[in-house]
Formats: sequence, C-alpha cells, structure tokens
Amino acid sequence: MRECIKNWGKAMSLDNQAFMTELYEQYYRLMISVAQQCIQGSRVAYADVVQESLLRLLEQVEILKELQPEQQAAYVVKTTRRVAYRHVLRERQSSQQYQSLDDCKDTLQVASPEPDMAERLSREEEKEEIRRLVQRTLRKMTREERMLLRGKYLEGYSDEQLARRVGCKPDSIRMKLTRARRKMLQKLRERGTR
Repeated sequence: MRECIKNWGKAMSLDNQAFMTELYEQYYRLMISVAQQCIQGSRVAYADVVQESLLRLLEQVEILKELQPEQQAAYVVKTTRRVAYRHVLRERQSSQQYQSLDDCKDTLQVASPEPDMAERLSREEEKEEIRRLVQRTLRKMTREERMLLRGKYLEGYSDEQLARRVGCKPDSIRMKLTRARRKMLQKLRERGTR
C-alpha cells in the first residue's frame, strides 16, 4: 500500500505524500474493521475497499489536513463505509446471483440497516457531489472567508469565537459572514451553470 501512495506521489507534493502515508498507517485497522462490518467478503475485498477509500481520501487531502484528529477519523469511517456500500452494490449487480432482495437478506442486513440501499447510495452520491463542489468553491475563496464559513457552519463556532480567531469585533463577523455566504452562493451558481 505504501508503494501505491508513492505512485500517487508523482502528482503529489512530498508533504501530502507523507500525510497520506501517515493517515494510512494510523487508520488502516479502522478502515479494515469498517469494511468487515459492511461487507461479507475476503481479505482481498476488504483491501479493495481500503484502497478505493484511500483514493477518495486523496482527492480531499487538503481538507483532511485541516481537520482535527477526531474529525479525520470520522471522515475516514464515512468514506470507507460509503465505498464499502458501493462495493456491495457492484458485487450484487455483477454477480446476478440474487434474483430478489429476499434472496440476499443476510447480506443486506450486514451491509446496510436501511431497506433500500440503492436509493440511499444515490442520495449519498448526490450529497458527495455537492460537497465536492462546495469544497472546490471554498478553495477559490480567501483564507479568512474559508475560516469563517467552516468555523460557523462546520465547527459550530459562535460569532464571538469567530471574532477572536479573525481579530475583529463580533458585530463585524455577521457582515463578514453575510459577504462570504453571498460570495459562496455566487460562485456556486456560476459553477452550476457551466
């Protein structure tokens, strides 16, 4: 797996390569455990899920680097679970061994507590695409705007806490947040119409 990260590294900075290697070493067992909970398979299937999860995480390396360790762990689990569910769906579609949902009830109970996994995956993929669009848009905003939006809406900071982080008055934060939101919406609209 480290060799795989080195191969990715050809298009990645050494800092990001080191970060991904450390992330892999830190969360490998957790990722395997999540894969085992979600799918019935072999070690090869679990390794495939982990590798595909790492590819997904690699796409978000800049965001992962900004997260706290507990947020990173949650992000890794969520990504691995999503990849494992897709794996189950692909396997079921490719094998054609199950004629109805009743035939694979045991697999579905392990893979997903919800009855309609295909619908859930579709919603998850749509949410993921929106999240990626928002992240790409955030990268094009100033550091302060990113910090304000992430602090307020992802980390739940109060206006006073944000004011201390930015170094301004709490009353100014409301206006700065309004401007940042408007800018974000404008950029999202521009990207959505292309």
